[in-house]
Amino acid sequence: MQGGGPALPLTMAQEPIWLEQLRHPDRVNAGFFFATIRGSVADEDVAEACAAVCRRHPELRGTVEERDQRYWFRINDVDDLFEFERASLPCPAGEEKDVARVWYLARRPLNWDLTSRGPIRFVLLDHGRDRRTLVVAVHHMAFDGRSKFVFARQLAQALSRLREHGGLAGAEWEPAAPLAGFEEPDPAALAAATDYWRSCDLPSYPSLVLPRPDGAPPAPGTAATPRFELPETAFRKLRAVTAEVGTTFFAGLLAATAAQLARYGNDRLALCIPADTSTEATRDRIAMQVNMVPCAIVLEPVATFRDLVAAAGQAVSTIDRFRRVPFHLLMRELRRGYGVDVGPGIFDRFGVSYPRVAADLGEVPGLRLDWEFFAPNSSQSFQNTLQLRTTPDGVFGRLDYTTSVFDAETAEDFAEDWCWTLEQALRDPNARVVPRFWGSTAAVAARMPEAASAVAPVPEAGAGTMVVPVERFLPTEDRLEHVKAGGRIVLVLDHERVGQVAWGEWQPDPGTSDAALPLPHLAGEWRPAVVARDGRELPRRTPGLLVLRPPGGGKEVPTGFRARIDGKGRLCFLGPADRAGDFGGRLLEGGQVERRIAALPGVRDVAVVPGEGAANPTPGVLVVPADTGASGSDPDGVRAWRRRVLRVWPPEAPRPTHVALADALPLDPSGAVNLPRVRAICRTGRPSTDSRPASPGTALPTEGRR
Repeated sequence: MQGGGPALPLTMAQEPIWLEQLRHPDRVNAGFFFATIRGSVADEDVAEACAAVCRRHPELRGTVEERDQRYWFRINDVDDLFEFERASLPCPAGEEKDVARVWYLARRPLNWDLTSRGPIRFVLLDHGRDRRTLVVAVHHMAFDGRSKFVFARQLAQALSRLREHGGLAGAEWEPAAPLAGFEEPDPAALAAATDYWRSCDLPSYPSLVLPRPDGAPPAPGTAATPRFELPETAFRKLRAVTAEVGTTFFAGLLAATAAQLARYGNDRLALCIPADTSTEATRDRIAMQVNMVPCAIVLEPVATFRDLVAAAGQAVSTIDRFRRVPFHLLMRELRRGYGVDVGPGIFDRFGVSYPRVAADLGEVPGLRLDWEFFAPNSSQSFQNTLQLRTTPDGVFGRLDYTTSVFDAETAEDFAEDWCWTLEQALRDPNARVVPRFWGSTAAVAARMPEAASAVAPVPEAGAGTMVVPVERFLPTEDRLEHVKAGGRIVLVLDHERVGQVAWGEWQPDPGTSDAALPLPHLAGEWRPAVVARDGRELPRRTPGLLVLRPPGGGKEVPTGFRARIDGKGRLCFLGPADRAGDFGGRLLEGGQVERRIAALPGVRDVAVVPGEGAANPTPGVLVVPADTGASGSDPDGVRAWRRRVLRVWPPEAPRPTHVALADALPLDPSGAVNLPRVRAICRTGRPSTDSRPASPGTALPTEGRR
């Protein structure tokens, strides 16, 4: 849109949101809130009050335009952009909020073109006599979380003025100048924040371990759990503990979040906090006056909950110190310093939102406005955001999540476990936060019945049945065709000391080739368990190291594999532990990535190896095409395979720099893949002279891919 009023360069808060919108046009970085209005009021007065607030705040009348290779925010007249719709939505009294929420979520925009439409829209839903709900949809380009309280207060003022005086007049309703420069960075603060995070050795930062859904994750999207409540007794105890430690109540909530994440084996983590950057002069202005501020929390092995509250208090002081350092500039400086982008995997996984909730929003004579601000966003800054709010008597919250990470059941379990973990920690704040073995809560376990644990013999390889060691299995085309033709593929987990442990039959499912491989049948009396790096048993659905426990108790035996126990108590195989690797908060689950690549047409074999430290952090991929004529010395062929590999590469894993081709994988005399030689081939692009091909032919227990 051209014309209109003045144009200003995008602020440092607006620019990253706009760039994210350009990168992902299918996502809308927006939210909504609403107010049920009870009493007699003309629709025209509601519309005029909304327009008055937009007239007062230039940021609500802006559109984006590009010129001179820069993006600008053009301020327009209200009449050019004002969107106010009406709709009939009858419902019984008392159900207005619920039906309004469902109505909007089913109709919210899937795209929001800020080059031609403004960042705020209104819908007035008519429920019946003297009952309406005003739904306000806002793009975060011009509206942060604190702004909705400013809007509510000023809408009430405008409605009151219209009812009492029949019009709006006065200096307070005149348009203000657009805010600009309020987030200008302090060079010294930016340097201090960059030095702080570089001192944390970000390349070695572990990925955040979270429970995983039992099935394959659905398509990317956003969702939210139902609202949950923290019991009043826990609220009072947490108030007391934070006061004794000498820190804020928010630090106690951060400690609870860190304790919950510690249950999954995380002892060093970064949480991102949306921090208000408004000043006294801008407190009553609607605009993007918020910044994302990461903070680090380290959980010592013997830390008590009181220790963790103190550590969270230090993290809060870091937030206060760096709250005005623009997040995207911090990411830029870290990228320059390390030469690689180390930020996304560390800082985009988990956020905690804890805004100040306004209590006095004003009254309108003859009307009752019942506001609902706790509505899910259309898009998120993080994969998971714990939305927390306090009232005088308690805490309530919700987990907003991306559906590519959690499904509804996993997310609701997390929210329920968060409350349970905090209650357990508050029973004795001087006890260890995470005991060595801390299983799932009784409430969650009740929904996860154990799978049948009777020992079942592994089927013998016979006509139509292929028995394959699970660590050697890839879902290649020939194996898929074998099953389509009526054959069976039985996956077996063996251990050199224990013998056969578990088995399961492979059931091909298009789109889930990278999922964990279920082994629901025990083949012996040893019981599998999944533990963290420190040997602590992990809750169900959480990936970790697989160990075996002998019958009748005794010392557990490590396996060298990664796995998880799903919600039904089944062992699910992930892959060899030497194929997994962390770099800058991103996890390479090599076994699962290999299965993704192996499902591509024309793949006979593949090996994915993690990088080696900061000097060589990126993984390598060695593909063995089914076409033996493919040559690793053909640049066009290698480039074509690289494009195919990147199309199926998981976005949460560090991307490979090297993709190479070979006639066979290099193997050790034992038949295992020689990882150093795979790395050398990937790095140089030249096949090893002493590569030994995998055994050809049928997939029997002796088949040697690794």
